[in-house]
Amino acid sequence: EPKGDTGFNQPDGDGSSGDISPEQQQKIDSVKIDFSKDNILPKLNQDTIDELGPDADKEVLLKKSVLDRNKTEHPEVKEPDYNTLVASALYRPEFVMPGNKFKPYVNLIARVGEKRSSVVLLDLDCTKDKCEIVHMHWLRNKSRKALEKKSNKIKKES
Repeated sequence: EPKGDTGFNQPDGDGSSGDISPEQQQKIDSVKIDFSKDNILPKLNQDTIDELGPDADKEVLLKKSVLDRNKTEHPEVKEPDYNTLVASALYRPEFVMPGNKFKPYVNLIARVGEKRSSVVLLDLDCTKDKCEIVHMHWLRNKSRKALEKKSNKIKKES
């Protein structure tokens, strides 16, 4: 683990820059995570739904229990950063890729600065009435490359 400033908590903007539609911006702006309860977020963008299929065409659920666990597992993600982390990955993803060989999980990854990206692992279980966020965190560039490699391996094996 590198010592000193890792760059993770440096402001890189609000996750809303770049060439995005008014609908995407509206979804990004609507993400206001309440840590005291389950959060219902808007559906993914239509192009992401088209890529992932009909199981992705529903609202997104971020459970309080997932937030609590995530805060313990990823203390580098500060509460004020969760809105940007989640909104950027869900509503302006650069990459959408398999997240698990045995489960209907996908990783949505968005660049949020020169040194980092945000990643959200989403469960697209067709038996659930919402897509559920399973995990979320910052990714350093090196970790992002490793995750992309793992996802490509899952794609080839499935």
